[in-house]
Amino acid sequence: MTSLRLLAGALVFLAACGTGGGSGTATPSVVDPDGGDSVDASVPDDASASSDGAAAALILARPYAWRAPATGTSPAPVLIFLHGIGASGVAQDTLYLQLGDEAVRRGWAFASPDGTVGGDGRRFWNATDACCGGPRGNIDDVGYLSALLADLATKTSIDTRRVAVFGYSNGGFMAERFACDRASSLAAFVAFEGGGELDRSRCQPSAPVAALFLHGTTDPVVHIEGGVFSDTQLRYPALNDVMSTWQSRNNCSGPPVDTSVRLDLETPPLGAETEKHVAPGCLPSAPLQHFRIVGGVHIPGLTTGWRTPVFDFLEGAFAARIQ
Repeated sequence: MTSLRLLAGALVFLAACGTGGGSGTATPSVVDPDGGDSVDASVPDDASASSDGAAAALILARPYAWRAPATGTSPAPVLIFLHGIGASGVAQDTLYLQLGDEAVRRGWAFASPDGTVGGDGRRFWNATDACCGGPRGNIDDVGYLSALLADLATKTSIDTRRVAVFGYSNGGFMAERFACDRASSLAAFVAFEGGGELDRSRCQPSAPVAALFLHGTTDPVVHIEGGVFSDTQLRYPALNDVMSTWQSRNNCSGPPVDTSVRLDLETPPLGAETEKHVAPGCLPSAPLQHFRIVGGVHIPGLTTGWRTPVFDFLEGAFAARIQ
């Protein structure tokens, strides 16, 4: 899609820069989009996507970078970061979001895998019927992320009750897809300028999952009201349609509403431009929130404190989940 190609151009330095290395990391690599065994993406939620041998092969073919907690109790919570199209996990996190530093400081394990390289040379996640790009072949990224979690548990002590996925753009679509298909493996997900399945009947989570959406009101790439990607003619849903699935599954009594709390997430300074919307009546362990970045675009400049309310949301959901 033209708009996503423009995004990829803006992020090309991220895709070209640093990879994993050193203690507690594995150098990310990629596989051919049509290579490897195919797995039916419609397998029931929490069903085994592949045998242990096939899962090991997925990780061998596509290693991931990871970091152990700097402090805290064991087993540790986990955050998996999913990059945007055309980028790489380590580079986009290091140069833009810096989620890993915050995670390990708080005592979390952190993983930043890479998507598959497509025919156009860009990494992507095979996320949904809506996103992103042209033919994707038989790539089971839900199975890959499940295999990643199992593999990470062999490297460091993790608390499987406290696992979260954060996805940006194409990665945001993938985060929601993983929550739809593997709800009992996930406590929470965050979608930043992302979306979800256009056919919402394909998202049938087996359990509630805490959900946080960060989205700019003037994002020209993934419009908050939904739209069509120009060069694939694939339609993607409005954010409200995506959130409605989680409103229902998380037993909320209504959609997210403006709390009058304002957050300062974007720079250059616009003041506290972000509205904090919270759905009422949700399960304590499965809140649904929307940080609505008024005037926000697809690649916003971020304040130094933008991560704090995101991690506070996740830690609140984790605490309620393990009570």
